[in-house]
Amino acid sequence: MSRRGWPIRAQVIGLIVLTQIVSTGLTIMLVHGVIGSGLSTPYAVAKEIIGPFTTLLSATDALDESAKDKAIASAVQKDDRFEILPNPELLDKDDLTVPGRFYLEVLRDWMDEDDPLDLRVVRRDLFQTFPMTIGNRGVAVRLNNQEWLVFTPAPATPARLMPIFVLALLLFLLTLPVIAFLFWATGTLVAPLRRLASAAEGFSQDLDAPDAPERGSAEVRTVARAFNLMRHRLRAMIKAKSYTLAAIGHDLRTPLTRMRLRLESGNVDVEAMIRDVGAMDTMVTSALSFIRDGEAELNLQSVDLAALAQTVCDDIADMGHQVTFQGTKRVVARIDPALVRRALINVVENGITYGSSVIVTLHATDSTSATITVSDDGPGMSESDRENAFEPFWRGDEARRRDETTGFGLGLSIARSIVERHGGTIDLAPNAPRGLSVAMSLPVR
Repeated sequence: MSRRGWPIRAQVIGLIVLTQIVSTGLTIMLVHGVIGSGLSTPYAVAKEIIGPFTTLLSATDALDESAKDKAIASAVQKDDRFEILPNPELLDKDDLTVPGRFYLEVLRDWMDEDDPLDLRVVRRDLFQTFPMTIGNRGVAVRLNNQEWLVFTPAPATPARLMPIFVLALLLFLLTLPVIAFLFWATGTLVAPLRRLASAAEGFSQDLDAPDAPERGSAEVRTVARAFNLMRHRLRAMIKAKSYTLAAIGHDLRTPLTRMRLRLESGNVDVEAMIRDVGAMDTMVTSALSFIRDGEAELNLQSVDLAALAQTVCDDIADMGHQVTFQGTKRVVARIDPALVRRALINVVENGITYGSSVIVTLHATDSTSATITVSDDGPGMSESDRENAFEPFWRGDEARRRDETTGFGLGLSIARSIVERHGGTIDLAPNAPRGLSVAMSLPVR
């Protein structure tokens, strides 16, 4: 099952839109669910941080001085976040940063308006390597002996770690679409191009290497399809030329052998020598025409196929052959008239070579193509012969019984090369009641 890919532009736009929607939705849910809105969450963070301090003060508020001192001493001994300092660095309200203001606001909300406790925010530089915490601050209360009970939140508290966790999660969610895009780009864009490059490298080393897989985006599939078509044409052209050279070498051997034997015997038959030279000239000319027609640049023009076919039939009929034209009065196609004329002449000449009469018909197959059919009344071809008839230098049994000046098996090969270069097809079929029918279909643009 083939994979159908969208154009690269559509894939990129779709992926960007999708990832933005997903990342935005996750960010909104995270911000709304974890961070909250306004100042409620920073306030809650500050309240959670200094919670042990306010809890201790509440627990010792109703105790007498002796019991209160014992409770505070026990807290200092058990929890290293509490210290008793004589002169901590107190911060004025105007010097407070945002974290310090939150501390002070929490303390004021906890105290009653007539509470005599002297609560202050102090500077503590114990955790400077922890910049994402709520701040390097602490809180203090003045004791009766004029010393200060200082509470310094540890950086390992959940509230102090929450901003780091939230930031890391946000960065991950924002980075995830980029990672997904890179994986998509590698799998969807790079991999098909890598396969195409591998197929091109394989073809440069082996003409029979497998085709490039036509998978990926629409553009990549189009390139792969064009590359495969080019491979098939190049392979067919190279094999045809190799076969042509081999066939020329084989067929030239017979007249050259006859000429050598005549020269060695001393019985030089000039007319026979001329016939052999003419046969070799015809063979070489046909081979060069076959190669040249497969490489010549098309000179496309708007041509009336009916007029072109009628002219070919009239020219051949003027040479004494029975050739008639039947068909549509006017069918305009954009073709190279010289090449199509040569292909039609080759097919018609094959018909009059092996038959007594030829009928050429033209009809529009549909709005996009037209078919020229050449029918003769000759012996026709078997099914196996029809499969081989387009091979260069191939000649059936009937052709072999004729002399070499009748042709060298390139007429149909040249015709097929010309028709296929125009984007058309050529087919052979039996002609009722006898003979061969050659149908050349050409696109009508």
